[in-house]
Amino acid sequence: MSKKILSSVMIGVLFSLAACNLIPSSSPTQAALPTGTITSGIPISNGNISLVIPTGLASSASFSNSVDVEYPYINPSFGDMPEHTIITLNGFTLQGKTPRILVFEADQFAQYTEMTQKIITALQVLPVQSSTVVPADLATTFFAQTKILSSSSSNGLRYLTEVLTGFAAINNQDIFYYYQGLSADKKYYMEAIIPINALFLVADTNPSSLVPSDGIPFPFDPLTDVNAIQNYYNQVKEKLDATDLSAFSPSVGLLDELIQSIHFKP
Repeated sequence: MSKKILSSVMIGVLFSLAACNLIPSSSPTQAALPTGTITSGIPISNGNISLVIPTGLASSASFSNSVDVEYPYINPSFGDMPEHTIITLNGFTLQGKTPRILVFEADQFAQYTEMTQKIITALQVLPVQSSTVVPADLATTFFAQTKILSSSSSNGLRYLTEVLTGFAAINNQDIFYYYQGLSADKKYYMEAIIPINALFLVADTNPSSLVPSDGIPFPFDPLTDVNAIQNYYNQVKEKLDATDLSAFSPSVGLLDELIQSIHFKP
């Protein structure tokens, strides 16, 4: 996903990620559970970052550094991004899927483009309590299950989303849990891209894929009916918003706990 170039037609906001030598390339080690976070899971520490993988979510985590253009930035003509850390969850509960958490120096991330500066600015003023308003600079074309996540070490926004480069069904192959946030000292920018499934969604965008009994059919015919398509997206959003967190696979609650467990050493 990280190297995929996306069309600007359907994407409402540009993102990019930047950091410089945050984490050494050595293997992660187990660490003490951060205070005030989950109490059951696999504690991991590498360099100045620690986190806890909730029980049943994944079996381990690996750390690496990269200068790749990351999702969902759509214009790689700006060149390599500053070096950033990639935390990959291994043995993920959804087989064949690879969750990633990206960590960047916030000031370098902001300097990459005008849009990344807007993202950091929006996060700096993001409230620490629930809000029904999603800042335009943090939004995507389609999103649901929006929530502000605050902890002693970070504050940010999460939602479920799917990248739409054209009209397509919201489906279990492409939907994912997305998080953007800043560390408490606003030194680090974090982004999480974690695949997720919902029982009522179709498997993929194939028109012949079976629609679950409680699913919402995509209006393939006619695709020119903009009202029908918009109505479809509205219905899917409403159903996703009404779905209990534990009914997703993996549980949205577990993913929230994972994000809130991330701590940075001074």
